[in-house]
Amino acid sequence: ELMIAVLQALDYAHERGVVHRDIKPENIMVGSHGEVRLMDWGIARRIDQPDPGEGTGLIGTPAYMSPEQCACGPLDRRSDVYSAVVTLHELMGLRHYLAHRADSMFGLIEAVQNESVDMFAGDVAIPPEVRHICERGLAKDREQRYQSAADLITDLRHYIDGTARVQCM
Repeated sequence: ELMIAVLQALDYAHERGVVHRDIKPENIMVGSHGEVRLMDWGIARRIDQPDPGEGTGLIGTPAYMSPEQCACGPLDRRSDVYSAVVTLHELMGLRHYLAHRADSMFGLIEAVQNESVDMFAGDVAIPPEVRHICERGLAKDREQRYQSAADLITDLRHYIDGTARVQCM
């Protein structure tokens, strides 16, 4: 439910042409009554306006960036969706998906761009439906990713209410 609230804020921004560019746990605040706020819009920008920093350096938090953001390339809503799924993965698995690469920023950036995600290796039991959601959301090719926060919300709601499609491979 917390991630759905974050994704609703993202969807609202995306519908207005704004990308956040720094989705991470530290930018999600939960109030004393359960209200969820997506914070720190300081590096957000409009999708339809050129980014004066594009191609000149990293802007954001490398551990939560999409592959295209690590490459200092053009961003759209799918980059924010990737970052939101990194956060979801971390919340569900209780560790960052690239924790093993945290020793160097260059290693981390290379891993974001090139390494496949080791989906919940370790002792945490994660439902297969959530693994599927994370695998799709963390696709290196943004065409293979959720195309919007609303699409991701739909799959999360199906998981929560027990109506997620299960397909044997």
